[in-house]
Amino acid sequence: MAEEERLLQLAAERHRDAYNRVRANLNARLTAIWSQRGGLTDEALAAFLQTVTPVVNGSTAMVAQSVEAMVRASLTATGEDASAAIVAEALPELRAGVTFDDVYARPFITARTAIAEGLDYTQAMARALTRLRSIGATDVALAQRSAMERLLVKVPAVQGFRRTLTGRSCLFCATASTRRYTQPGLMPVHAHCDCGVSPIIGTRDPGATINRQVLRNLKASGGPEDYWKRQGWVDEEGNVLDPAAAEAKHLSQTAEHGELGATCRGATSTDDAREVINHG
Repeated sequence: MAEEERLLQLAAERHRDAYNRVRANLNARLTAIWSQRGGLTDEALAAFLQTVTPVVNGSTAMVAQSVEAMVRASLTATGEDASAAIVAEALPELRAGVTFDDVYARPFITARTAIAEGLDYTQAMARALTRLRSIGATDVALAQRSAMERLLVKVPAVQGFRRTLTGRSCLFCATASTRRYTQPGLMPVHAHCDCGVSPIIGTRDPGATINRQVLRNLKASGGPEDYWKRQGWVDEEGNVLDPAAAEAKHLSQTAEHGELGATCRGATSTDDAREVINHG
């Protein structure tokens, strides 16, 4: 059992690390592409879309492949059949009813709006780049969620999944990590989220083990104490509750967005749901 648990945690941690490498690499590549292809004209937009499309699609595909590898390794470690754990080559549309070109035209709209508001060209390009980076970060988060939800439906042994924290995750994610997602459409996202995901196979829940240690570290640092107090997650004597005790309140802090699905709206950080909805 100890070896099985070790292998399950290893699979989850490898995916979480791979996911964050993809995020960082995409951010760097989008920054470089914008410096070369960003602009205001329709001609610049056409050249930008031609360049950015394979980069973003390649990044979301790598995230999906990493989720698949994690689930297959987890099933193998527990003696379950891993043959059905295959994510299709192309993920379904990540953003409901919105095309890729429309999404990645948004930085150009941001730049044009900034010029109309009186900003100079350099300022407009910087504002647009911020939006582009947010869009890219949101898309890899959506790809991870989509791949995990697809495998949840396809693989009977996968009973659900949960977030896995990095220790750098925002405090909303620290509380959300207590949630088990047992059907598609429940896991909220926010811009720049660095959480991985981990499958729940039968009663085996490696993500819970990973997160308990991260949460212990966060609690020792004093960070979550203030956050949970601000959210009112205390008992009658003012003692901070375990985040699991705040589950009902957490559920009230998610919103369904027409394009993105479930999003966070309770995070008290710079990368909360407003950024996803307004800039993702």
